[in-house]
Amino acid sequence: MCDVSTSRFLKRSCSGLRYIRGFDERFRDKVVKQFIVWLFLIALLGCEVISSINKREFVDVRLIGIWAGEYREKNGTLKKWIQTRNADGSYIIDFSYHETNGEMKSFTESGKWWVKNRFFHEMTQTDMRRPDKYRYHVADKCVYFELVEDSELVTQFEEYSFNECLTNDSPQASIKGEQRSGNSLI
Repeated sequence: MCDVSTSRFLKRSCSGLRYIRGFDERFRDKVVKQFIVWLFLIALLGCEVISSINKREFVDVRLIGIWAGEYREKNGTLKKWIQTRNADGSYIIDFSYHETNGEMKSFTESGKWWVKNRFFHEMTQTDMRRPDKYRYHVADKCVYFELVEDSELVTQFEEYSFNECLTNDSPQASIKGEQRSGNSLI
């Protein structure tokens, strides 16, 4: 504390100290405000980065491999398939349709697959303008798919969902030495 009663010099010195203290407080307040603003901007940028990562297309490593699936239509036709999903986002499906009259039809389809906004997308290389979009969940060596939007925007199935399971001869997928895990990223 400054005693101003003793001399003029001390009065000036004390007022100078008060000025310096005031300057320090104003400077400190300004720095704290700028720090808070920068911290807020960094947090917003971090949220945007996380949001943009979720919106990017990527290949979910858990879906790479050779998968077997089947679906029985309402008319009794049994659809079976073997699908090979590659790490580059390409796929090939070998379908076989078993009609109720005993007739069997087979064909192959190929295209691209990816995950975006937590949905699995699949698009054939034929005449599709839009991809089929599925909600999916990976559990152990199987994946559950539920059609959300089809390529024609008119779903021919009221509810279309199916399971696919890794075949025994499917190689374990890995990226940078990490093996596929059963934990869901979605």
